[in-house]
Amino acid sequence: MTYVNDEGRHKALRDWDAWSKAASKIYFRPNFLNSGRRRGTLLAFTHKMGEDLRYLADHGMVGTDFDCCLHNWATHGLNYYVLAKLLWNPNTDVDTLIDGYCQAGFGPAAAPIRRYFGRVEQITSKMAREGLADGARRLDITRPYTPDVVEELAALLDQAEKLADGNDAILARIGFLRRGLEFTDVQAQAYRFLRQDADADRSAAQRLLDRKYWMMRDIFQNNHLAVNVAYIAWGGGGNWKRLGWRWEDERATVKPVP
Repeated sequence: MTYVNDEGRHKALRDWDAWSKAASKIYFRPNFLNSGRRRGTLLAFTHKMGEDLRYLADHGMVGTDFDCCLHNWATHGLNYYVLAKLLWNPNTDVDTLIDGYCQAGFGPAAAPIRRYFGRVEQITSKMAREGLADGARRLDITRPYTPDVVEELAALLDQAEKLADGNDAILARIGFLRRGLEFTDVQAQAYRFLRQDADADRSAAQRLLDRKYWMMRDIFQNNHLAVNVAYIAWGGGGNWKRLGWRWEDERATVKPVP
């Protein structure tokens, strides 16, 4: 099962139908929470997930085991929340769950936060529909996060902050989401350099990757639940060697350049 490629999703459902004809009781053990595990960038697929879990529950599913809750709470947290609720009751209305999440967590700022999550889900669905996850680009889920899209999402968080003015708890939650958006933006910029390959501006890439390094350090030290940067760093460093960037231990002893 996958929610970053519609073709893969439909194939998984066809496979389930075939198994359900052979067995009346089936255990569902998917990996779709693994999507973007080396990126950590924004993804939302709550409605498709709700639709599919209802379908599976009506066609032989008797239990589940979900692997890969990667703890990217600022970028994937809504998926985790909705999934937990759906596993308790697959017939729960997804929109009701999201509305309740936004209202409980963001109070007077619930409306723009709701639009923020809705826009991320639109972006994820468009990517899956258009096949950006096919072939050699299979894991390049950063591509839709262009500067214009990031600016649009940031504006929704700006609206939320204005509505939450004076409420420190809600402002902190909005700031938590903003950290996820900022990380998504930096990742998208970094992968744009990778797609340019030999034509990439190596000096500009070096500056961006240094910025990304310091952002990841800060998240790890001060906001580790936002994005699991340790997991993202593991196994992903080889990408940046193509741009001439190297890990240097002495980075830990110098201050980041503004």
